[in-house]
Amino acid sequence: MKAKNKNSSFEKQMSELEILIEKLEGESLSLEDSLATFEQAMELGKQCALQLEKAQQRVNCLIQENESGQAEELRDDGNETQ
Repeated sequence: MKAKNKNSSFEKQMSELEILIEKLEGESLSLEDSLATFEQAMELGKQCALQLEKAQQRVNCLIQENESGQAEELRDDGNETQ
């Protein structure tokens, strides 16, 4: 069974990953089935990690934009004459 669409939501992928882990931990699988399930879980794990990395980059960009905006506001406030 191939990994799901890479555009799947993070939550859906995490749910699928949890199911695969439970399957590996709880069921008595053949070696081939265990390897196939493990491979699927690893691929989903990579996809989730990439999505988390992208989300972290977005958060960092937003923080930097906010900090830049605040710094600019402070400079603008300091240059005003009353």
